[in-house]
Amino acid sequence: MVASTFSLRPGRGAKWSGEEEAGTSECSTTIEAGVARFPPTFICHNAADDVVPIVNSQRLDKLLGTVEHEFLTCTDGDPEFGHHPFIEDDPQDKDSRKKAMDWILKHLKPGGK
Repeated sequence: MVASTFSLRPGRGAKWSGEEEAGTSECSTTIEAGVARFPPTFICHNAADDVVPIVNSQRLDKLLGTVEHEFLTCTDGDPEFGHHPFIEDDPQDKDSRKKAMDWILKHLKPGGK
């Protein structure tokens, strides 16, 4: 199972970044309340991402605690898009895709159930 973190832009609802009202947003409270029931989780985040702050993934990493998970931090990306997506076929892109696929195959139950 793969989980993705995100941050809603200011003015569009709760922001789960920990930068402002840490732990007080509705989104943050919902995630914190259910994090113990998360399935095995793979997190991949670009440290240079200008779109979604890495603090989102760092916080999820800490919240997951004993839940089986892996947190992969990368440091490259497409500057045209705020380092949010990786440059296609760049070594970081290939590496993150391989690690995500390895994680999925390790944790996917046989028969897709």
